[in-house]
Formats: sequence, structure tokens, C-alpha cells
Amino acid sequence: MVSDFPIWRSIALRWKKNEAEYRAAFKMEGYRISSDARHILVRTPIAKTMTTVDLVLLSVREMGLPNKATTREIYNWAEGVGLEKCPAEVGPALRMQYVKQEIDELIMVGMEPIERSDGRLYVFRVDGGSYTRKLWLGVDEAHPTKPWHDIWCWVFVRSKQ
Repeated sequence: MVSDFPIWRSIALRWKKNEAEYRAAFKMEGYRISSDARHILVRTPIAKTMTTVDLVLLSVREMGLPNKATTREIYNWAEGVGLEKCPAEVGPALRMQYVKQEIDELIMVGMEPIERSDGRLYVFRVDGGSYTRKLWLGVDEAHPTKPWHDIWCWVFVRSKQ
């Protein structure tokens, strides 16, 4: 049941009005954005009005799924317990609003994957700087059959109902 999962963080959407404003804010704050994330950000719908979403953060292990659970299994589990996919804007909005992220923390955004021109499906990854020692926004391929280790953490939306 969705009420069993505590809210990890509430974030604002339409924090910036468009993709260009997000990119400018990343630059101003010194946050990195991968080239793949830039391609996905261009295709990311931005909320029409300012709103907040409540996020739940869980590792694949905390979901009770086996090591190397697939993207499909993770999404099916989340839906089965009443969690919702994140709007894609959660990726850049979370990067901007989660400023005290631990260096080695990687957070996958449980969103509808966005297809690139090469047909590959991607979701945002909010990274504490595991490679660069700087906060950044990246992406990971999220084909439905891609396996994920049980330590990977995902955010989903907890409905306000």
C-alpha cells in the first residue's frame, strides 16, 4: 500500500520554465549535465503550472526484488504498490533542488523512458558526483529488459490521495 512508504522528498515542478532555463541554471550552479541528458532534456515536458510532487526513494533490494531485476519488473512492482511514474521533469528539478547529495549516491528517476533518435530508451539519473566529484544530471538506458543490481535506488511519485 502506498501509505506504507514515507515521503523521501517533495520537490517543485516548473521550477524552471523550459529546457534552456534548466541548462542555464545547471551552468550557473556548476552542475554537470551529460550530452545524453541534454538530448533527453530537450524532449522533457515541463509542467504548465508550479506544482509539487512527493517522492519515495527505494533500492531494488528494498522493493523486495531480486538482484538484476529488470526495468519492467521495477516499474510493475511500483505500480502494484500504488506508486506512480515520475513526470520526466523530476530529473532536472531534483538535480536543482537536491543540493546536499552524497558523492557516491546515484538515483534513477522512475519515469516513462524517453526515446532518442537512435531508438534507445533513457531515464534521468541524478548523480552525486561519483565520477566528477560534482553534482550532475545524467541518463541511463532503461530498456524494459535491462537488469539492475539490487543496490540501485529509484524515485517514484507517492500520490497525495
